[in-house]
Amino acid sequence: MKLGKLVWGEEEGVARVVFSKKFHFDLYGYEQLDVIEDIQKQLEGWKKSIAYDEAMEDVEIAAREDELAQIG
Repeated sequence: MKLGKLVWGEEEGVARVVFSKKFHFDLYGYEQLDVIEDIQKQLEGWKKSIAYDEAMEDVEIAAREDELAQIG
């Protein structure tokens, strides 16, 4: 069941979730909370993964710069 979509507002530079009418009218409050908690867990996992990838990229760039400095 499609419950909504993720929208990126280019002017505001903000992402937001827009829930469908099914989410508002077909789910009970506790079901809505479960959905929101699931989304939060997924986002936190993605955030950690992206932060790790970025940190590793920074380490690789620093290592390459260090190698170039030793050569030159």
